[in-house]
Amino acid sequence: ESILNGPKLGFGVPYGEWLAGPLATFTKERLSAPGTLVAELFDTVELERLCDRHAAGTANHGFMLYKLLMLALWSERNPGPDSLS
Repeated sequence: ESILNGPKLGFGVPYGEWLAGPLATFTKERLSAPGTLVAELFDTVELERLCDRHAAGTANHGFMLYKLLMLALWSERNPGPDSLS
């Protein structure tokens, strides 16, 4: 009864763990890829440092890295008008 009529509950997504583990290399590559929107907007050397610190466990940048990765992937799939030939 408490499950059926209880309040909605969210659930956490372990993106911090994913970005420090199985997606660490992929994330670092996507965020430091030259000629991308992310590379134009942000300092890629600093982004690599964020990735390294997060993967090493010396800092928790999971939230920020996840958002940046989503921006990078979105921009790769949705190129702007300047990239149309």
